[in-house]
Amino acid sequence: KSGKDVMAGPLSFGAFLEQEGYKAFISPRQPTPGKWKYFPGGYTVERHGSRDQGIFDSVSVETPREVRIDAGRDIRVEFGQALGRAIAKFYVANYPQVGQLYTANFPLSPILYPIQNYPLNLS
Repeated sequence: KSGKDVMAGPLSFGAFLEQEGYKAFISPRQPTPGKWKYFPGGYTVERHGSRDQGIFDSVSVETPREVRIDAGRDIRVEFGQALGRAIAKFYVANYPQVGQLYTANFPLSPILYPIQNYPLNLS
């Protein structure tokens, strides 16, 4: 896969988030920022992300105030569950080696918590 495919293709994080019903940038629907600039991702992403020789891949997620605060707890929980599903789908689609590594190191443990078990009941 090319970097463009991973960032804005059909198996991108933005694509999975949009499948959950939330507009995302970048995504297949909006693959470039247009006149805007990309956010650098902040200290953690810049310091520890693999772009600058860090050992972890990292993602920065910006969410609108309407989802984080104004809409209330139920919407925050709903969005958080959708975000978790999108992250899990992205991870499974783009890091296929993880299942192989996991079973090699922990052969008696389940590979991943199945995505279909979300949303969790947080009440």
